[in-house]
Amino acid sequence: MLTEHPRACLVAIEGIDGSGKKTHSELLRRNAEAAGLAVRSFSFPRYHGSLFGNSVAEYLNGRYGGLRGTPPEFAALLFAGDRLEALADLITALTQVDLVICDRYVPSNLAHQSARLPNRALWHEFQKWVATIEYNIYRLPKPDVTLYLDVPVEAAVAAIEARNAAKRRTFLSRDADLHEADIEYLRVCREAYESLSGSPWCGHWIHIACAEAGGGRRWPGSIAEEIWGELRDTCPGHLQRNVARGEPGHAASRDLASTITEPAGGSMGRPLRMRQETADLPDS
Repeated sequence: MLTEHPRACLVAIEGIDGSGKKTHSELLRRNAEAAGLAVRSFSFPRYHGSLFGNSVAEYLNGRYGGLRGTPPEFAALLFAGDRLEALADLITALTQVDLVICDRYVPSNLAHQSARLPNRALWHEFQKWVATIEYNIYRLPKPDVTLYLDVPVEAAVAAIEARNAAKRRTFLSRDADLHEADIEYLRVCREAYESLSGSPWCGHWIHIACAEAGGGRRWPGSIAEEIWGELRDTCPGHLQRNVARGEPGHAASRDLASTITEPAGGSMGRPLRMRQETADLPDS
């Protein structure tokens, strides 16, 4: 259990592309609000919301070169700069609410850019360099909790393809962005995320297995309940006290799960069908 904290609990939701970060950021927000918590949500990068976010969009569209032709240090600074531009809003949120949820945060930069290095032996020092910039120089708050959504690459690729076919992302001018277009890169990204477990840069690390034993994706309602239970057990004291009032969390989790419909025969290897209130949440 984490110690008492004077500000809101800052939760980073992380995972490779197609792991469901957007979906579970939104489900966590709904669950927390149903439990009576005040919540603010952020999504990084902000693409059209900041100068650096616009540059990130250009990078992911290949304007600065291919994945292997653009230095990871350059890309890391773009993503970090986008968060720096949001710093004032983040600090304000942390003083006003109980829970701040970030769909991608600093751990994403550590994993995705170190995965582009030619040698895994270089990962730790590179991650330390990026963390020093974001936390020590830019003074971004460290997450209290990192929820890592672990999804097999094959399942993530299927989600990416479905999302891109729907053309939901206005910043993208190509079929897939620079990162998600390279399946081998996604495999290395998954390894890079796993290397962050226990690091000093991610707060309390919670591993969420999002696939069934046979490889199919788990029902989102089940994952949402697990996330809520894990967060209740490990979040700072302020959030625990608020959640503990009347113990609404379990009921909220059941209510939330009831808004998601599992396909007949289970979810193993089949796409999930959701009701309208969650149908607009593409995996990310």
